Amino acid sequence: TSWVTRGDARKLLEGLDKVADRLLAAEPLRRDVRLDPAALPPDAGRSDDDRVAWVLENAMTNSHWCGTARLATGSGDHEAVLDDEFRVKGGLANVFVVDAAALPTIPNGNTHSSVMALAALAADTIARLDDKDDDGGDSGS
Repeated sequence: TSWVTRGDARKLLEGLDKVADRLLAAEPLRRDVRLDPAALPPDAGRSDDDRVAWVLENAMTNSHWCGTARLATGSGDHEAVLDDEFRVKGGLANVFVVDAAALPTIPNGNTHSSVMALAALAADTIARLDDKDDDGGDSGS
């Protein structure tokens, strides 16, 4: 996973070792919990390189990626990938982005409801642009 560096992997292993030792030594976990060894990093007897390689191969995020094709928050937002009508900037006619990539910031909760609200707004916006085209107006595309 390219988002985890070797330094990140080492820190993650340090934390996992501490947490696993403390949690698994405590009652009732010591008595009742049996962990699948394949789900844990290789034991401390293995080389650091083996353990780091395990993290790099197995670590994943639970994050909901968003903001990678950010929607403009106003006409002066020159760093956004999309204009304020969901169109890709740079002369690509009729190319719209309507998913979590368009969110200008990461929502505090799950992205689902934010994307549904964004989709409703985008549907209205795109329909309005289409109506403008039908009326002979300039939709900017």
